[in-house]
Amino acid sequence: LDTLDEMDDSQRQCVTCCGSTVLFTAVILAMASFSAVGPLQYGLHFSNWNNKMVLNSEGEVDVYGAGRYFIGVGHTFIRFPTNCVTIDFTDEVGSKNAPLMTRTKDGLPVTLHISLQYRLKEEALIDLYTELNIGYEATFIRNARDALLEEAGSHLAPEYWLHRKEIGELMLTRLSGASGLAQFVEIVGVQILTVLLPSAYERSIMQTQVSVQQQKKAAFEQMVERVNSETAQLVNTYNNTVSIMLRQATAEAEQIK
Repeated sequence: LDTLDEMDDSQRQCVTCCGSTVLFTAVILAMASFSAVGPLQYGLHFSNWNNKMVLNSEGEVDVYGAGRYFIGVGHTFIRFPTNCVTIDFTDEVGSKNAPLMTRTKDGLPVTLHISLQYRLKEEALIDLYTELNIGYEATFIRNARDALLEEAGSHLAPEYWLHRKEIGELMLTRLSGASGLAQFVEIVGVQILTVLLPSAYERSIMQTQVSVQQQKKAAFEQMVERVNSETAQLVNTYNNTVSIMLRQATAEAEQIK
């Protein structure tokens, strides 16, 4: 205090300014030492000082869940989504990938609009970042496209009319085992949105389906007629039986008299 009393005004202002600067710098550094992981994110602790992941006391990289953490100045989180992510192969607005074009097993050109959903495996995040960095989705899209085209080309054209659901399930199975996908993600779902075959073929398929429906209708009508005929016979038999019983009852009543 004696020292401060001996200072003139300019010296006091200098000390105050330096103290304020140090305090402000300390606050800024403390704030910069915190980083957050969003509610739908994983985080890997990364140091910008040496461009490496930060290891824990056991020499491993921790995966952080949602929250705010004190990790130090010059440190950040590499973030990954915890929720399902959709990849579309369509011509809809907002889709980043064109529809898939290939040939069916019987040689017809086919265009498929497909949507799929995946979820990152938490236990594989470190390997994912090590192998593919943060641009992993481009690799996912390429591998998914290859797997879907391979499966799509293994089916005959009529199967896309008759067994679309089953083909979608087979696509899901193939994606779940595809190289470059299986080790990093869980494939949650696959939807075949649209199947486009040559117009002439689609017309022939429609005509075939109409013919099949007409045959089913005719068979149903025949069954209805048969049931009606059998029912009429049963009613006639019942009526005849009732008439006979009534006559017998009347005759017996007359005898009793």
